Amino acid sequence: MGEATVADTTDGSDREDASAAIACPPEAPSEGVILWTESALATRTPSSVLVAWSGERAAFRTIEFLTAGIGNEHTRRAYHRAAKRFLAWCDARGMTLADVRSLDVAGYIQELGSTLAPLPVKQHLAALKHWFDWLVTGHVLETNPAHAVRGPRYSQNSGKTPVLERDEARALLSSIDASTAVGARDRALIAVMLFSFARIGAVVVMKVRDYRGAGTPRATFLLHEKNGKDHIVPAHHLAAEYLDAYIALAGLADKPDAPLWQNAPGHRRTLTGVGLSERGALDIVKRRCRAAALPATSAIIPSAPPASPCIRTHRATSKPRARSPDMRTSRPRSSTTAPATKNARRNWKGCNCRKGDDLNANADRVHLVLARLGSA
Repeated sequence: MGEATVADTTDGSDREDASAAIACPPEAPSEGVILWTESALATRTPSSVLVAWSGERAAFRTIEFLTAGIGNEHTRRAYHRAAKRFLAWCDARGMTLADVRSLDVAGYIQELGSTLAPLPVKQHLAALKHWFDWLVTGHVLETNPAHAVRGPRYSQNSGKTPVLERDEARALLSSIDASTAVGARDRALIAVMLFSFARIGAVVVMKVRDYRGAGTPRATFLLHEKNGKDHIVPAHHLAAEYLDAYIALAGLADKPDAPLWQNAPGHRRTLTGVGLSERGALDIVKRRCRAAALPATSAIIPSAPPASPCIRTHRATSKPRARSPDMRTSRPRSSTTAPATKNARRNWKGCNCRKGDDLNANADRVHLVLARLGSA
């Protein structure tokens, strides 16, 4: 059988495999290269192409790097694609692993820069560096040929993701027909992302049991973040209301271990019990944005609400005091936090304006951010 794939059926057209989410361009020469063959997920043997290119010992070490050496599934797929592409590039030039030098890796990275954006190029270089480091520690190579290679520089001061205005968020949620389980799922999914500011990767892996305190004012979401960290987020009352309706329609109340967000492939009106993927959630957002006459690239992030009197009070009271020249050399600061930030945090703690706007997703965070901006 060919390389490891993960079946992923989402709303809309069927997906070939999970690695297509960040696939190489169609012209990439790595499509026909296979690094391993397998009869089961736990039994992987290097392919003949990999053994011929690197040798049997390096081939098995490569498989260990791509399986045991990487725990994150997304990183494993990305590094797998990078290794396949580099192997195909070397094979087209008649080079083996023993022939690879720093100049060759630098030329490969420079060639990638003519077809790929800087971030994918930096990801490919990181994959090669980690791969060759693994071969060095396994005593397959003496030095890392990619260690001295510098990737392209990339700097970004502002995000490119558009945000939803308050009226657009209301229009998006009200445009969804929640009379079916699929519609209720879409509305609840968008509401949870809208009001919790959670990562999509943490939302789609939620189980039914991760929604705690259903039907109570103290409902919370348990989000499983990166590096095994759990993040408990208070549930906004609208998100909790939409989620309660979805769970009731889907019949998930007595299934705590079931995926909270489930697939409904094609044009089905029923859920399959299979967890929704990140790509499937993206398809849902795009489809619902188009139905609401919103840009399909809009993000589920609300813009900041207008400044309330409470926030204006934060701004007024968080301005730094004017210091006399004698105070400049009186004593050093004991903390790196600016006095204005401390004043803003102190004033924010006594804030009672959380009960205002229904679409204020996370009032405490918004108030603190605005207070810091006002003190700048």
